[in-house]
Amino acid sequence: MHNDESFLRSIADNPADDSTRLLYAKWLEERGDSRANFLRVQHAFGKHLPKTSEYRDLCKKEQDLVRELDPSWVQRVRRYTTPEPCRNVAELVPELAPFATTTTRLHPHRAIRPLPTWMSKIGGRFLWPKSEPWPLCSVCNVDLAPVIQLQKKYVPNIEFPAGADLLQLFWCPDEEAHDCQPSAQVFLRKAASVTSPRLDGPDLSEFPRISDWQGFVPFECAVFPEQVIEFPLGDDLYSIAGEAEHSRIRQKLEKMDLGPTDDLVERFSSSHGPSNPQDLACYELGECPGTKVGGKLGFERNGLMFEHLVTFSTWEFDSASFRRWLAVEDQRLFATPGEPLTWTRLFQDSDFKPFQEVLGMQLGRTQSAHIYVCRKREPWRVISVVYD
Repeated sequence: MHNDESFLRSIADNPADDSTRLLYAKWLEERGDSRANFLRVQHAFGKHLPKTSEYRDLCKKEQDLVRELDPSWVQRVRRYTTPEPCRNVAELVPELAPFATTTTRLHPHRAIRPLPTWMSKIGGRFLWPKSEPWPLCSVCNVDLAPVIQLQKKYVPNIEFPAGADLLQLFWCPDEEAHDCQPSAQVFLRKAASVTSPRLDGPDLSEFPRISDWQGFVPFECAVFPEQVIEFPLGDDLYSIAGEAEHSRIRQKLEKMDLGPTDDLVERFSSSHGPSNPQDLACYELGECPGTKVGGKLGFERNGLMFEHLVTFSTWEFDSASFRRWLAVEDQRLFATPGEPLTWTRLFQDSDFKPFQEVLGMQLGRTQSAHIYVCRKREPWRVISVVYD
């Protein structure tokens, strides 16, 4: 027997499956529910190119519907997608192609209402057995803060132990006690085995949130995993390719023939955008910024191999990278229907910060916290890297 929640859970379980959304739309239409229009519009976007009048009409209709509908419902049926790159850097610089990696972008968006405990999410309440106490920091003797919970099916680039399908990462909320390096622990379990979950959350009353920028406790965020290809262009490429090959690739990036550049005029004319092909590669064609799972180069320490698990970012995009890395669905909220999003429209005329500063954590000099794990130890050993 279908109901709203069963459809919403099916969509969460199969975010890329249009058949579930269309079935839900039909079910809503049979009940005279106008929410079906939103699902139909979302499906129709894939049939039209952005510069067509049909696409512009859909943008206008989408914006009108978003204003009318319950925002928490809209958040649960949305999906977020990365714009196509303006150039294929692996074709322009073939030497980069062997270094392509896959990362899972999480597209975090602050939860409008508390999310179900079973969902993949950042922050909020996690699925945890009533029979188990919340994990403690052995140094500070305080409850660890829930940071991220991920279902296995959403992150195929991360290998889970046999029988586990839910990954949960907690860390100590007292950042000063750990020199601003998150003291993290990873827990792996089978979600179906939690038949009697806790209804409360860890006690974080000693760490109240004073502002959007303080503390190691993230805002509760919905996540919308999407796999994308990225290319290391910085230290990781130097480590993989070696000094000589790294230098050759940089020289080729500097001299890339971008072909007709009419579509790049707004990028190159902005004082905040790329000024040359190499900058374009750095900001838009190379490594994905923002909060993501997997993709970065691992390292060895004390004879153990540590693999990249997840990167948390203060900023999901910046003034030079938003054209590529701000999701298509978010760009439509800021841009004139069917037109490219400009720097002026986003950063001067709009309230962009809820989309950029999503997690509400200031994460070191590079605005990122990288979590690495060694899967050869049980439980997984964890190393956190925040550059101050």
